[in-house]
Amino acid sequence: MLPCPCCHALVSELEAKIKAADSIKDSIEITHTPEYPAFLQGFFGPLVSVLSSTQPQWDDSEQHKLRHKALEILSRLPITDALKPYAAALCDTMLHIVQTDNQANGVLALKCFVDLLRAFRQEAFEPQYASFQDFVVKVRAAALVGPASRSDHAMDAASWSSAGTHTMIAIHPSHYEYACTARTTLVHIQLYMPA
Repeated sequence: MLPCPCCHALVSELEAKIKAADSIKDSIEITHTPEYPAFLQGFFGPLVSVLSSTQPQWDDSEQHKLRHKALEILSRLPITDALKPYAAALCDTMLHIVQTDNQANGVLALKCFVDLLRAFRQEAFEPQYASFQDFVVKVRAAALVGPASRSDHAMDAASWSSAGTHTMIAIHPSHYEYACTARTTLVHIQLYMPA
């Protein structure tokens, strides 16, 4: 049976995007030169687009690799005046990843989000900060729910997702693991939040 030409084209496009992301990541030092504003102008939009146009992945797929590479590049951007025009969009993107993506991406996005809050003052990102606080409250509530305190140990990922706590939680099928991962999320939040 011959492979589908459409599928082959999609795989080739994904592989090309991964190679491009690797190339950008390898030349990230340009962000510490006077060329940084030009770098942001050319690459910021496409990197954010990768994260907004692809779905979070729970396995080590090619799409996950692409998303993670794009996130790594964005999280390594120096927070300087050149980034200010892009800061709100970056903050929104990181907040969305914290709330919806897997644990590896969520922790990286959380660190970037908090770094942005520290650098540009949280008053500049009041709506994002309020949304983040709501998310923390939901994660804390999820962490406090333990298997002994609930009669329905078979809570599914959709229930947790609808509660807004699916970052780092929807990966695991058992209720006990949901609570443990929510607690881990709280530890990461406490580590990265400004005092």
